[in-house]
Amino acid sequence: MKFVKKHKVGLIVTGVCIILLILVFFAIKSAFFGNYGKSEYGNRLDGIENYPIEDKLISDIKDKLMETGIVEDYSYNLKGRIMNFLIKVKAEVDLTSSRALADKIAESISDENKSFYDIQIMITSVDEANELYPTIGYKHKKSVGFKWNNG
Repeated sequence: MKFVKKHKVGLIVTGVCIILLILVFFAIKSAFFGNYGKSEYGNRLDGIENYPIEDKLISDIKDKLMETGIVEDYSYNLKGRIMNFLIKVKAEVDLTSSRALADKIAESISDENKSFYDIQIMITSVDEANELYPTIGYKHKKSVGFKWNNG
C-alpha cells in the first residue's frame, strides 16, 4: 500500500498510457484489416443458394458446344455471380459462328439463373495468328443479349 501511495501519479500515468496503446492498436487494426474475416463479396452473394448451378447443367452445355464441331476446348469457372466460359475454337471458324456459341450457352441456362448471374464468354482460336480472336462477350443479368468487344 505504501508503494501505491508513494507512486500514485506514476501509476495513473502508466495506466492511461496502457489504455491509449490498446486503443491505438485497435484503431490501427481496424484501419488496415477492417474486412479481415468477412466475405470477400460482402453481401453481394446473398441468396446465391437459391440459384444453384449444377454440374449436370455445365456438362450439358459442354456437350452442346462440342456437338457443333467448331469447339476445340472448353472450360468453365463460377466466380461470385459471374459465370465465366472460356472457349477455344478451331482455326477456320469465323467470328459470327463463334459468337453464336453464346446463344447456345444462354438457351441452356434457365431464365431464373440468367436473371441472377452475369455471363462472360471468352473465345480464342487455335490459330493464335488469327486477328479476329480473342473476343469477349458479356451478358449482364438484366440485359437480354450479349455485348461483344470490337474484336
